[in-house]
Amino acid sequence: MEIPRGGSQCSALRIAVLTTELNKVVGEVHPKAMPVILNNDYERDTWLNASWEEAQELQRPFKDRELEIVAIGEPRDELNKL
Repeated sequence: MEIPRGGSQCSALRIAVLTTELNKVVGEVHPKAMPVILNNDYERDTWLNASWEEAQELQRPFKDRELEIVAIGEPRDELNKL
């Protein structure tokens, strides 16, 4: 996407973060929600190109057995205290 900026153009990426219910693994370290994880080409293509009726099926917790927490850090901002 090209964005006008002071007489010149710059490129910008657009992202969105969609959350869903916690799975057991994430629930042990975060109390509110987890991001939706699209894990393969089919899921990514479905999310980007399918109808909402089909794509919304991807808004689900990632399978516990396929997710491993490898590091947990200390909170570094005020948002973690809400």
